[in-house]
Amino acid sequence: MRSLSPVTAADVAQLACPYCGTTVSSDAEWVARAIRTWGLCGWRLGDQEHTDALLLIEPSQSEPGAAMIKRMWVVPDQVGRSMGKRLMQGAAAALMNSSTRAILSRGSRAHSTCAAPPKEFLKAVGFTRQLDERYYRLDLSRAITSRSPFQSLLDRVAEVLHPSRGEPAPGGFSPRAAHRAE
Repeated sequence: MRSLSPVTAADVAQLACPYCGTTVSSDAEWVARAIRTWGLCGWRLGDQEHTDALLLIEPSQSEPGAAMIKRMWVVPDQVGRSMGKRLMQGAAAALMNSSTRAILSRGSRAHSTCAAPPKEFLKAVGFTRQLDERYYRLDLSRAITSRSPFQSLLDRVAEVLHPSRGEPAPGGFSPRAAHRAE
């Protein structure tokens, strides 16, 4: 069974890109910065013997509090099976629990390198294009968290019963939470 697991410095040198063969040295400077910051340098999706997808991150040099995608790939026979999406969701969820505010990435027109995921993939998982067309950003404070269908239904009903007046509720409360506070 495939599961999401952290990548440590000991793991990173054994994980070669299936497209270009690139590996990362376990003593690379950015790996050490990631380990100091988060206790890991990425995530892998797979079983104990095989890695189907890999995401490596480093602390951003240009934006404090942000993670930069250093490498990302999905093995060719798993492309189109939501492996990349699952990997990004797991990384975003884990990073939301730290002081990280955003995930940054370079985007490519085609997936020619593991250093820059395709821009269409980045857009599909919630990244937005920055001023420079090559760079994308996923703001974790705006990332949608998983909600139960029942909670979503209650919030929609509360919105109909108590419509907002064009302004967001203070503190980001849902209409139901704001109603309870009255």
